Amino acid sequence: MGHEPILCEDLATWTAWMETPHRLVRDTQLIDAAHNRVRVCTAFLGVDVNFGDGQPILFETVIFGGPCDWELYRYCTWEEAEQGHGAIVERCKLRDAGLKDQPLVFKAGELAQLTVKKASQMAITSLVEQSFNHYEPLG
Repeated sequence: MGHEPILCEDLATWTAWMETPHRLVRDTQLIDAAHNRVRVCTAFLGVDVNFGDGQPILFETVIFGGPCDWELYRYCTWEEAEQGHGAIVERCKLRDAGLKDQPLVFKAGELAQLTVKKASQMAITSLVEQSFNHYEPLG
């Protein structure tokens, strides 16, 4: 309830809401099997990192610390993000739990890879376009 994304076209309203704790799905701190401090944080991103290409990808889990440090997972819905967060916390506790046994987490990892690659390609394209727009021939 209350977890459906709503389009917001007013930057001030969007910024104010994004600074509230309401965007946080879950934030878990734990000690893993190897005694590493680990934080698993899942949040609403506020933007579609699928860039309008199919179903919006609006949620993200990041792991900080331990052997999975900086692993990234992405989801389309709040419910998927909650379920994925729980599965990732269990994975971090168990250290080597396989992703293939957790289809939602495996899919979320693939979505993260896809959207990071897409963002990189868009950034490179933008840089190339900007360089051509600023090019002036000599002479």
